[in-house]
Amino acid sequence: MSRQYSRREDEAMCWMIEGDWYVFEQETTRPFELVKAAAARGLMQGLSGLDTSHHWEGTTCHISAPGAESKLTFDHGKVTCRLRISSFPAILFKTRILSDVHATTLDICGAMCSVNKNVFISEP
Repeated sequence: MSRQYSRREDEAMCWMIEGDWYVFEQETTRPFELVKAAAARGLMQGLSGLDTSHHWEGTTCHISAPGAESKLTFDHGKVTCRLRISSFPAILFKTRILSDVHATTLDICGAMCSVNKNVFISEP
C-alpha cells in the first residue's frame, strides 16, 4: 500500500510511504560530487554516525545501521532517499530517525528553507 502525503506550504521536500519504505525526494542543482560530499558529512554527524556504515556504488549510496537500512540515489538533479526501519533499536528512535533523514536530505540537496533543521515527522 502506498500513501503519499501532500506537501505543506512550508515543506520543501516530497515524502511518501511505499510499503515498508519511507521515500524522500528532493530536486537539487548541485553536481553529484557535492551531493556525495554532503552525504558523507551528514552520515558522520551525531550519535548515528557512530553506528552507521555506508558505501557508494556509482551514484547510489547504500546505508545500514542497527535495525534500519537506506539507499540514497542521485539521478540527474533528483535525490531520492529510501529508508526502511525494521527492528530494534531503530524502531525505538523512528521519529528521530525520520526527522534526521528529512533534514539531512534537504541539507545534501542545498535546499533553502526553514524546515531543514529540527523537523519531526509523525504518521497520522
